[in-house]
Amino acid sequence: MNKGNRDLSNDYFWESFYRKYKKLFIYVAREYRSESQFAEDVVAETMLILMNNKVKIRETVSEEKLSAYSCGIVRNVARQLLRKNYDSKIVSIEDVMNKENAIQEHQGAVFEEESITENVEQIRLALSKLSKEYQEVLQFRYNYSLSYEQMSSILKISEESLRKKVSRAKQMIKKTIVENMNKGKEVSSDEA
Repeated sequence: MNKGNRDLSNDYFWESFYRKYKKLFIYVAREYRSESQFAEDVVAETMLILMNNKVKIRETVSEEKLSAYSCGIVRNVARQLLRKNYDSKIVSIEDVMNKENAIQEHQGAVFEEESITENVEQIRLALSKLSKEYQEVLQFRYNYSLSYEQMSSILKISEESLRKKVSRAKQMIKKTIVENMNKGKEVSSDEA
């Protein structure tokens, strides 16, 4: 979808735009409330606003600028829904983890699944120790598969700085996991 051959009045453009940026918009909406239904409602409302105002959006605007503009709309819609007392329960990460653990225990996870779960838990623990800034760049890069150019447009940070932040965050995660593994070995040798 480059800016030269796109037609904003064409529904196909908006379907492609929605598919490409849906995860990003949901991420932005979840900054206001973690419930997935809330985020879906915000994204749907945002797309309606964009579709209803497509005549006002210039075709010469780059896709990155349009996605950044759309993120602003997502934030505004989220705030509006919260002001209207959007009545839904906030789901905490702990609740999700507890349900996930209960399901795994109920299904009688085998040893291999347990080691995978341990690795995932180590990564989650390491991620949780990162600052919000580092968590955000990793999420944009790996969860939403955004290019450094797209991330730069959204976060207003140079691509080189983003590359360094991603690299530093990965090093911090690796260091935390190694430290935790070494602590586990120390506990095992103390028990022996």
